[in-house]
Amino acid sequence: MTADQVILMFSVLDLRELLIAKLGVLAGMRPGEIFALDWSSLEQEYANIRQGVYRGHIDTPKTHRSIRRAALAEGLRQTIELWRTASGNPPPTAWVFPPKRGRRR
Repeated sequence: MTADQVILMFSVLDLRELLIAKLGVLAGMRPGEIFALDWSSLEQEYANIRQGVYRGHIDTPKTHRSIRRAALAEGLRQTIELWRTASGNPPPTAWVFPPKRGRRR
């Protein structure tokens, strides 16, 4: 994607999807890492990546190199705070993106 296409994508997404896209594009996180985040994984300037979801199951990464920190740019941190507020300020152990009703991780 070009920079203009990324900007356009960010401009049309709802907040939840915007945060998911920003975590992937700006922080370089994989989908399984994004959906396995809990609020305690998010620090002020980085996300602690220490688990992932694969085929509906939470698991630890296969290699030590996959356990890492992903930097969170200022605009991404602002989107995280908007999502936290919209989610009702959940406790640290809650999922950042909880599964929809009737679906499990």
